[in-house]
Amino acid sequence: MAQVVTLKYLDLPAALGKPVAGRGGSVRFFLKYHDVEYSEQLVSLQDWNGSIKAEAIKTNESPAGYLPVLTTASGLQLTEHVALMRYIAAANHLESQEGAEGAAKQDVLASTQIQWRDDLIAAAFSSNAEDKTKYTNEKAGKHLTTLEALYTKYKDTDDESPFVSPTESGKALWGDMAVFGVLHDQVQLGLVDPIVYAEYPRLKAVYDALNGDSAIASWIANH
Repeated sequence: MAQVVTLKYLDLPAALGKPVAGRGGSVRFFLKYHDVEYSEQLVSLQDWNGSIKAEAIKTNESPAGYLPVLTTASGLQLTEHVALMRYIAAANHLESQEGAEGAAKQDVLASTQIQWRDDLIAAAFSSNAEDKTKYTNEKAGKHLTTLEALYTKYKDTDDESPFVSPTESGKALWGDMAVFGVLHDQVQLGLVDPIVYAEYPRLKAVYDALNGDSAIASWIANH
């Protein structure tokens, strides 16, 4: 088992009053889901937008000026949420049952969800009600359709797991978790009703499986 890592991220539930995960929250879900020991450093939005962000840029902790940051046991600081989950998987020997091809499929899922999450964040924090409506009525559906198509393309229909190229024990890897993070957040932010997921059965299966995981569900219930 790898040594303890430290996840530094924004305290979004405290700021928003609901269990919104964010990019760093997807990493947290991944750690909890795979029972990886970690410590956590939460930063309030107010503090981050004050001196802490400037200091993170100045010291190169986060050159781009955003979180999450994962610090390994050796002191290495990593950024970019997908890269963090990939590191956690490698450090804890969490491998796709399909080897390199399975890892590549996970990367496709993870890369595809980035624009989706960017659109979600832009709409959620926009002061323009039309931006939120456009996301709900147009953008969300386009992203859901794209991801559903990828799951149809890559999912082994003979595999009982809802995930693409899972571990030998059928557990989700970083691409699935990144996708779940957006599925979760757009519901928590009130931009998509989860009943819509019935139109996307493969994504619904991923959402239901991870939303029902005991470790993830416990965090959601307590925030």
